[in-house]
Amino acid sequence: MAEPNPTAEQEWKAYWPVVMSAMLGMSFYATVNYSFDQFAAPVEKALGFTRAQVFWGLFIFNMLPVPGGPLVGALIDRFGPRKIALPGLVLSIGGFAALSQANGSFVQWCGLWLMFGLCALLIKSTVWTAAVTRVFSTSRGFALSVMLCGTAVAEAVAKLYPNWLVVHHGWRFAYVALAVSWGGLALVLVLLFFREKAVKGGPALPQAAASLPGLGTMDAFRSRPILRVGAANLISSLVGGSIGMHISLVLKDAGLDRGTAALVAATAGISGIAGKLVTGWLCDRTRSSWLPFSSFALAALGYGLLLNQLHSTAGLVLGVMILGYGSGAAFQVTAYLTGRYGGLKNFGKIYGTMGSMIMLGAAIGPVFSGKVHDMFGSYQPLIWAGIPIVLLAALLTVGLGPYPEFPKPADT
Repeated sequence: MAEPNPTAEQEWKAYWPVVMSAMLGMSFYATVNYSFDQFAAPVEKALGFTRAQVFWGLFIFNMLPVPGGPLVGALIDRFGPRKIALPGLVLSIGGFAALSQANGSFVQWCGLWLMFGLCALLIKSTVWTAAVTRVFSTSRGFALSVMLCGTAVAEAVAKLYPNWLVVHHGWRFAYVALAVSWGGLALVLVLLFFREKAVKGGPALPQAAASLPGLGTMDAFRSRPILRVGAANLISSLVGGSIGMHISLVLKDAGLDRGTAALVAATAGISGIAGKLVTGWLCDRTRSSWLPFSSFALAALGYGLLLNQLHSTAGLVLGVMILGYGSGAAFQVTAYLTGRYGGLKNFGKIYGTMGSMIMLGAAIGPVFSGKVHDMFGSYQPLIWAGIPIVLLAALLTVGLGPYPEFPKPADT
């Protein structure tokens, strides 16, 4: 006889350590992008690189998940998230620390980032999302939102801690210290708490992906809701990557000094936490298409405020906070909809591919925005173009249809 659906209280009481450890693992991966600008200038000066050469490292890091994401997803489906996350963290800590050994050779710099990026594939969002999705059902939306707050925590903190390390101890020490401290803490918590096994008194769980309900791989990639959500993420991340990675420079162009611009940019992380938590809570309580639509469409309002037509610092702050909130909400909605429309049987491969769409935009966007700025001397044309693009992405999430009812496996 099948087990009754567990209550949200039962799920959280049994599996909150999985969420917390996954959140920290997620934050370590996200730290790479959000802390990069703290290393860029001192690395450029010490090694004699151009700014473009320095940013090639980030381009390599963000491009690798495009082909690698689905492959890692398949490994997760086969072996389970824990067996991927633990070696992934160990290798990633070593790979990130190894960046401190850059010697001024551009080829070596790219090689170090290639090595680190391959290791980091094992700790990208798919592995953490897959584990939380498997152990939560009734409160899945909110559990995912808490876990995904790891990116927002990284965004809020990664400007301050790495900067302090670089200023007081130099960029080489900073790479090692950040890897060992932040990555080491994540490794300890994942080792202790990141498990998919049913706990005593907690809801029963299937132990293999094959026993979980959901679409086959080819059926998933023919699914209209899955394809539309993937397309929405690709085009919105192209804009988000273009503007988000240059946000401090956009604010400086709008008239803020460097210190104020950095402080305002950090508010996106705080509002991103709110975006994930509120959207996760709503995902468990509504199936209305307005929720995914508004999650993607909010960016249009944020970009409108960044144009600074009001000539107001308060307007710029509000614009950045709206962008942070919308980014958190869209990320949360994507993870939730992938699980609901694709099921859990091949969640790793499906969400890994979805993540590849996001990373493709994150890799191409910053390079493209730099070209736009070089051409026009301003980010304004890019921001104007971003408004209709994100609205198109939002429209793709409207009318996805009811969540499918997948045949459930026999009692396990």
